[in-house]
Amino acid sequence: MMLNKLRSLEAGYLWQQIYKYAQKFPNLYAIPVVIVAVAGFAYLLLFPVLMLMGMWILATYAVAGYSYSDIFYLVFWACITSISAINTIYLLKIKFRETEGIPLEPPVASNLHTLLNRFGHETRIPRIDRIVVSEQLSIDLVKTPVAPIPLWSRNTLVIGLPLMQCLSPDYFKCAVIRKLLQYSKQRHWLIKWLHQLRNVWMLYSNILSANITFSNFLLAIFFHFYAPLYRNLATPIAHRNELEADLDSLQYVNDEDLLQTIETIIVTKIYLDQQFWPKLEKLIGENTDNSFRPYSNLENALKSGLTTKNTKRWLDSIYKDEPHKIKAIPSLRARMYNIGRSRIRIPEKIDQTAAHTYLDKDYAFIVNGINHLWMQRNNRTHPNRASNAHRMSSPKASSPVADFSTNAFL
Repeated sequence: MMLNKLRSLEAGYLWQQIYKYAQKFPNLYAIPVVIVAVAGFAYLLLFPVLMLMGMWILATYAVAGYSYSDIFYLVFWACITSISAINTIYLLKIKFRETEGIPLEPPVASNLHTLLNRFGHETRIPRIDRIVVSEQLSIDLVKTPVAPIPLWSRNTLVIGLPLMQCLSPDYFKCAVIRKLLQYSKQRHWLIKWLHQLRNVWMLYSNILSANITFSNFLLAIFFHFYAPLYRNLATPIAHRNELEADLDSLQYVNDEDLLQTIETIIVTKIYLDQQFWPKLEKLIGENTDNSFRPYSNLENALKSGLTTKNTKRWLDSIYKDEPHKIKAIPSLRARMYNIGRSRIRIPEKIDQTAAHTYLDKDYAFIVNGINHLWMQRNNRTHPNRASNAHRMSSPKASSPVADFSTNAFL
């Protein structure tokens, strides 16, 4: 136990030093991250290259003839070619699952599509192939590779229903604009690409480690170690990209709206993790019926739970506590300093949420769909199909800072 704690402290100290170096020399730090990022592509290309090379060598000897002294050389290349062919075939068969959620295809949520189209005409935004509403308090543009080598991807705009239920229409618009600008290629495209690869390599690790066999063992073992290493190494890059996204969004929204958006999502995350989900889990443990529909009651719960007193206490605690340097999401203090704000502003009460404005007549349908997804994940319906790996988790921490995860914002 003591040895594990020492190792944890050593690792934490190491990453803190790496982060300080990245802060001091941001452009220089990007060079080793690029090298490590390219290593993932090189490993994926290694097997088809070795397969083709081995086939050419074996074919050459078959045509020209060989002596007994060449037997070991030929056996070696025969093994390399076979192993490479097995891994190449496995790579060609990989199918990445699309992000789960309720799809929003026209004419569903027409107001949301209008917002995206209007902003798309004003600036260069990434191509959006699919829009889904998820259960999480987040918004993200998820890249799903469509080929064994992640050079081409489908872009899915994933919008959390709780995000729409906690934000006003103006603040939600701010969140959407910020996220789209974060993945546009107008500026700092290399930094954005390195940031996106953090999730792409984890996709490979997850899908390969889900079912390790002889045909994918070399791939699985590599990405099992490589993906987390790259994710940690590229964390300062992600931190930088988040701060740049805040600055880019100021071209289209004012700093007041951006700060209010950031703060609202932070306090909503704390409330959900410390109060809403723990209370619901307790009720689930005390009841056996399937009547729980959390997302139908979430808006009213937020209105009663996000009191001025709670909001001020949580924001003060988040602002004063020492930021966790190795998380991808910068601290509230760093983000405020970045956009030129020095004082916390308590988020205003909202009359109508973005969920009602942008989902409009489809609101009830989408809420029911998200409730159904939540029930499946928690074995409330279809128990044979629900997976324990997808069960709801509610982190219980002693302080808001510990509770504030990297998935909390935008």
